[in-house]
Amino acid sequence: MSEISTDPILVFVTDLYFTIRIERVAESLGYETETAEELHGQPAALLLFDLDHPQIDWLEIMGQARSEKSLYRDIPILAFGSHVRGENLLAARTAGANLAVAKSRFMQDMQHLFESLLNPG
Repeated sequence: MSEISTDPILVFVTDLYFTIRIERVAESLGYETETAEELHGQPAALLLFDLDHPQIDWLEIMGQARSEKSLYRDIPILAFGSHVRGENLLAARTAGANLAVAKSRFMQDMQHLFESLLNPG
């Protein structure tokens, strides 16, 4: 396991199945995760959104994150959602998500997706 990064991955996900997998992959890359429902000004390495999360206004939160004075303006955003709701994937990209992918791709390529955003270059 890698050394733990100081900034966690903020996870806007409540599905236990996804949360457990996310935690395992993040830990293997040296990151802790922190479940969130809104932005509180805490530092983050990555913002991760489940676009099918019923209690989170992800569009609003992404807009806040990408606002000019936001602490999160340059923090990468990864979003995933149902492939049959392609309009949500498009809306997430438009709102500032660096990547917005179908859940199936997210589950299959999670480690690679995290690495591409956490270690660009």
